[in-house]
Order: sequence, then C-alpha cells, then structure tokens
Amino acid sequence: MLLTVSKSTKNGLTLTLTEKRNNQTNKCSIYGTNLSACLPVIKRIISYETDDYGAPAELQSKIVPGQKMNITEKSFYHLALIMKLQQRLQDRKRAELIALRVERFSKEEATYWWSRIVDLPGYPARWAIEGLRTILCGSGKPGDDELVIRMIGKIKRN
Repeated sequence: MLLTVSKSTKNGLTLTLTEKRNNQTNKCSIYGTNLSACLPVIKRIISYETDDYGAPAELQSKIVPGQKMNITEKSFYHLALIMKLQQRLQDRKRAELIALRVERFSKEEATYWWSRIVDLPGYPARWAIEGLRTILCGSGKPGDDELVIRMIGKIKRN
C-alpha cells in the first residue's frame, strides 16, 4: 500500500494512495482546498507509522513532491476513506469534518467501509459513499453549515 506525493501546476500538491488486491488496483487522490483542510488529520494518521525496527518513521515530515511511502493497512484504510469520501465535495469544512470523524474509526470500521466502497459493483458502492458521507458530515443542505462548524469545534476540543 503506497502513498505518493506529487505536484502539478493545475492542482498543486497531490496525495495518491494505491492498493493492489485481487488482481485489481484501487487508487484515490486528494488535492487542492480539500487537501489543505484534511492535511493535519492525514499527518496525524501517518505519524503512527514505524520503521522496521519499531521506531517512528516520521512520515508526516516527508510529504514533499516525489516522495513515495509504504504505509500499513490501518493508515491506508483511514486515508483511503478520507480521500474517497471527499471526492467531488466542494465544501472544505465538510471535507475536514469527514477527515476528523474517519480518523476516529477503528481499523475494522475503516476496513469494512472501504470494502463496501471498492468491493461492491456500481450503484451499491455509490450508495455506500453517499450514505457514509451523509452520516459523517450531513447532506449539505441549507442550515448544515452551522452544524458542520459546530461539530468540527466539538471534535477539536476533545
């Protein structure tokens, strides 16, 4: 499971995850304002990675263009969910709330939801994405903005 950091003139810094399983390659990315909103959470998630000797790998300091990092399943599933759920989401605050809430998932919860997204074909996968997005950050309807901001504040205080 690989985390790649790249930079383009169009999107700026981009993080891409790659997973190969069952003769299938799954990729997801995050960039732009959603990356800015989620980067502190992403750095916290990968800060728990260790090297072969059990020492902190300090991957959070290696988020620079051209860097490729192998990460554990736990980090992968959390990051993959954050990246997948924020795709096509225009609201930076909702993207941040998704990241904050997914960060709190256990490895099993993150693995389960990732499997619903990638293992189910077609519309069931889209439903899983939309349903989980709604559970984590509301539907994006008028009036949700204040609730999203309040929830972010509550999570950050705890």
